[in-house]
Amino acid sequence: MVEGESVKVVIRFVVGHDGKLKSFDIIQDGGDEFDKEVIRVVKKMPDWTPGRSSGRAVSVYYLIPIKFIAMD
Repeated sequence: MVEGESVKVVIRFVVGHDGKLKSFDIIQDGGDEFDKEVIRVVKKMPDWTPGRSSGRAVSVYYLIPIKFIAMD
């Protein structure tokens, strides 16, 4: 990458009713190296707070856009 150049990766995953992250899918491909790094980092996240419906914890999809920018 050249300084100032950017790559965007969008990842979708499920936050389970137990708060655990699973079912990782790349929605916008940034190239194999970037995609693998995004998945690696997201898998290391601690548990999230699950969604709620009628007072009960439920699984929900979540999207995160991640932008890499080359720097000097």
